[in-house]
Amino acid sequence: MTSPNTPTTSQPKRNIGGVGATGVVVAAMIGTGIFTLSGVVGPALVTTDRFVVAWIVAAIVAGLGGSVYSELAAANPNTGGHYLYWRTTFGRQATFIQCATDLVLVSVASVAAVAAGSAAYLHPLLPSAFQGILTESGLAVTLVWIATAMHIRSVRFGSAVITVGAMAKVGILLAFCVLVFLSDVPAKPAAEPLGTPPGWFSPTFADAVLLVLFAYAGWENATTVAGDVQNPQRNVPLALFGGLAAVTVVYLLVNVAFLRAAPPSAMVDADGNPVEAIGLFTAEHLLPSGVAEVSGLVFGVLIFFTIISATLVVSRLFVAFAERRDFPSFFANRNQGGTPVPALVVNAILCSAFLTVLDLEQLIRLGGITYTLSHAGVGVAAVIQRVRFPDQHRPFRMPLFPAPAIAFALLYLWLGISGAIKEPELLPYIFGGWIVAALLERLGRRQ
Repeated sequence: MTSPNTPTTSQPKRNIGGVGATGVVVAAMIGTGIFTLSGVVGPALVTTDRFVVAWIVAAIVAGLGGSVYSELAAANPNTGGHYLYWRTTFGRQATFIQCATDLVLVSVASVAAVAAGSAAYLHPLLPSAFQGILTESGLAVTLVWIATAMHIRSVRFGSAVITVGAMAKVGILLAFCVLVFLSDVPAKPAAEPLGTPPGWFSPTFADAVLLVLFAYAGWENATTVAGDVQNPQRNVPLALFGGLAAVTVVYLLVNVAFLRAAPPSAMVDADGNPVEAIGLFTAEHLLPSGVAEVSGLVFGVLIFFTIISATLVVSRLFVAFAERRDFPSFFANRNQGGTPVPALVVNAILCSAFLTVLDLEQLIRLGGITYTLSHAGVGVAAVIQRVRFPDQHRPFRMPLFPAPAIAFALLYLWLGISGAIKEPELLPYIFGGWIVAALLERLGRRQ
């Protein structure tokens, strides 16, 4: 039996090498999540053991996904990522609503969430006169459009900026950890646990893992831009596992630094609310005042690099839909530099709309619920494709098949259902995403 279908349009020149693909993964992962989510989930998890385990569980889930996605990407190295694997497995009609909703809500909302995180650090640093003119959400919108403009120049330019940003993130975060560990400033005394720690299989713990997974979001991004990657059968799996391993080590070190400033139950502000800017919170408690002030600027700029990476990836998802006539074909139009300008502009418009109605935590939760359900479907798709296409060439094969794929699907399904139970008020946004997706599909079908 032949392999799954491929795009109907000609393939773009592959401009992203192995280092660039890894940079896409690392730059996408290290962003708003690590700088905000430890403070968001800490008070809910109460104790250090649950706090650390939540981050480890999220890394394990992402690692299982890396095995699943690497096999699928090596077998079908084209632009599209999870959308491509859904479509080639379940067909157009069964796939479209979920994946289009995932694009409209998860992918675009994630870019918006990253922009909101960057603005949360940068807006307080603006002169007071500018703060009165430009709101925090307005600054986030501005950052999205700046990132969009950087990509419009060319694919090579955008990829180079992402790679530089990825290296800067890792280096600066490691330097931050060293400063915290060597600091002579006494750490904040440990606080008594506030309330009862949640059970390991409770919706509260699952919701915390769901939020933490946002910090790992982006581990699959090398598959989304696989059509632009050189030697994708080799470089995509290396980018997935290499990027995930490097980021996991960095995350654990950074969280140890956060815990030195305060135990999870004490990651709260003066009003008792969870601390979103946990990086600045740690710097203020453990570093000299001058260094702490600079830290806010540095963290905000580092998160901005994530906007650049996420914008690249989301635009390629619009392209993948258009190449298969699921969205209007103009989304796939590229300029001389290989950049899909219409896809980038529409993504920026949708991000701007999200940023006007939802805050950071709402954006993360909204994207997380749909995101988990889409990944669960990819786990099922990997099993079906092995059975349906037994003779397909697979340069990378997941070990211990089908255990990783089944475990990955079940874990994400559990997280998605738990998130929906925890935040039912977000369900109308998901239904609204379905409506938008259906309208776009109708426009695409008429061409």
